[in-house]
Order: sequence, then structure tokens, then C-alpha cells
Amino acid sequence: MLRALIPALLLLLSGCTALVEQHLSKPVPVLGDYIEFKSSTDSFFRVEQWCQETQCLPLLHWPMLLSDGERLPQITMSLNGASQILSMPEPRADAPKALLIGGHSTDLMASGFYAMWLTSLGFDCTALAGPSQSDPFDFGLTNARLAAQWLASQPATEQPTLVVSISMGVIPAVELIRHSDRPTRLLAIAPMGDFATATASSVGYVPVPWYAHLVPTASLREAAQNLAEQSGHSGINGQTWLHRSPAPYFALYSDRDPLAPAPAEPASNERVLSGLHHLELALGPLIKVQRAAEPFLKQHFGLDIAHEPPSASASP
Repeated sequence: MLRALIPALLLLLSGCTALVEQHLSKPVPVLGDYIEFKSSTDSFFRVEQWCQETQCLPLLHWPMLLSDGERLPQITMSLNGASQILSMPEPRADAPKALLIGGHSTDLMASGFYAMWLTSLGFDCTALAGPSQSDPFDFGLTNARLAAQWLASQPATEQPTLVVSISMGVIPAVELIRHSDRPTRLLAIAPMGDFATATASSVGYVPVPWYAHLVPTASLREAAQNLAEQSGHSGINGQTWLHRSPAPYFALYSDRDPLAPAPAEPASNERVLSGLHHLELALGPLIKVQRAAEPFLKQHFGLDIAHEPPSASASP
């Protein structure tokens, strides 16, 4: 049996690169597996498709309304052991827009906690298709250019538009900004570094099936490099894209994140938080994240931010 198992294993490993490419490029449904949300009668969010000729862009708006059309007065957001009561202001026609772009393998619901926080600050929030909502996979670049056209079709406001990217979402975020004629600002949460390095590092860092640990590192890197080349780029580095942003930006990193490695000497528009996992930053705006981002939001949007004390003593 062992003699038969070894050739079978070698055959499997020889196809690892193709299997990894298939896994990395697999499209994710707009609402993922949240079946209960698809039939919800409440209007916390609203899904639509905006189409231009033969292309359609999925959008998820976060009006935070109840089924009777009334504004949800407040939301309790619990993250990492601390709870906050977020008051929801009445919607304003001149509210600044916040566009949220999630990371790899996430759906449009993944940015929900960030939408709740930003809505409480007075933003009109919309989640845009990210890297994993395109087929074929192209790091979300096609959807980003379509999103720039959608943004141009929306009523202009006096305030700039805030683009919030999470992890790999920094790539389509910068692409959107580069193709938009609207004033924009970028808040980059854990911007992914080199794609091949992040892919190889993810096996030992984020939850993956047990068999993923059998895949050789060389196959992981080769698969990532192949996908980058198929998208028209010899290499993909989210932080390189971030530095090309024509819009003012603020970037948040963690000192424990190999997928989005923190700069050794952070610039004035960068902040390195201590002790946070990549997924903690990606999941939602921990209190540390909020406090770090507030000066940037105050500077560019003139926000008057009042703090509700967390209900738990532990600081996330």
C-alpha cells in the first residue's frame, strides 16, 4: 500500500500549483452564505447591481433602517471583548460617502462592522465588490474601474469621498481612486504586502484546512505569481499600489502581521498598532483602530467625534 501511496502523493503535489491557483481565484458570492440575510425584511442593508453596457457592479448599501423605514437609533457593536453603543444619526443629503472594499475571499457583508462605525460618524456607506467578486480573478481591478464610473454617476457632495480598503482591497481601492475624478481620501486597513509572500505566509498564520500544510511553499508562491501575471502584472504588492495613490491616505498596520508587514519607520500618515492579528484588523474597527484613524477623519471631513465608553474594561 505504501508503494501505491507515494506515487499518488507525488501526483497530487505535482498539481499543487494549479489547485492553489484555482482556490485563490475562486469567486465569492456577493452575500456569501448569509442565507438568513437574503430574505430579511429589515433594511440594514440594500443590495443592487449597477450595470454599464455588458458589465455589472454589485453594491451593498448600509442605510441602517428598520423594516418600517425608521432610522435605527443605535447599534451595540461588540468586538474582541469590548462593546460600544453606536448612535445612528439621521441621514443627510449632503453626507460624505464612504466606499468600503474588503479583502481576498470576503463578500460584501464582511465590511459590516466598519460600515456601522462610519455610519455612526455621519457617512453614507456602500460596500463595493472586492478582489474575490470578479470572474476571472484580476485582484478586483475591473470592478474598481467600473466603480469609478458608478461614483461619477452619483450626486456630488461638498465633502470628499472616503475609500476604506481592507488587506488586498487596497489594490482595487487605489485603482478606483486613479480612475475617479472625485476628490477622495483613503483609509487603508492592514494593506497587503507582496502577494506571493502573503500567500506563502497565510498557511501558518490564518485558519486553513489541514491539507493546506502539505502544499510546498514553492507551489504557493508559484501560484500567486501566475495569477499576478494573468492579471497583466509581473508582481502584485498592495503596499506598492498604496504608495501610488494620488489621494491623501492613512494606513494602519499591526506589528504581528506577516500578510501586511508594517514599515520599519512609519511615516506621519502611517500607524503601527501592537499585538493585533491580521484578521482582527480586517473584521472590524476595534477601539484601537478607531482612535488611530480619528485624527485623519477629523482633518479631512471636519468630524466632531464623541466617544461612548466601552462596556468592558478590556481594551481591544
